[in-house]
Amino acid sequence: MIGLGYVLVCPLAYLLAGSTKFLVNSARAGRLAFHQIGLGRFPSTHSAIVCAPAWLIALKAGVGTPVFAVALGVAMIVVIDAMDLRRHLERANAVLRAEHPAAAAELRERIAHRPFEIVGGIAVGAVAAFLAALAG
Repeated sequence: MIGLGYVLVCPLAYLLAGSTKFLVNSARAGRLAFHQIGLGRFPSTHSAIVCAPAWLIALKAGVGTPVFAVALGVAMIVVIDAMDLRRHLERANAVLRAEHPAAAAELRERIAHRPFEIVGGIAVGAVAAFLAALAG
């Protein structure tokens, strides 16, 4: 039977990362940053969500299990995508903004996460996993 922690860990990671991101962006902007919701930055929500179950599996079943290996592999794919693939999209957006200035407002300059933002997401995932492990 699956424990309640496994069901809660991803939504919890999402809420923790989103709340942290809102607080960080608000502090940076000097006001409530509702206008920056969904624009990335610290911590990476994707990394938090995908790493949280991997952390939880490590805590509950151990790192020497096949399910942890799969969770780690999926987490690595998402983390690499958050940095590398998105960086290529940033470059493509720069070209599009230069060639089509009228559409520039709809294209975000910054899409990729920086390594610090990814590490922050991994840490938030760990916190979510610890809290979810307490839930059962």
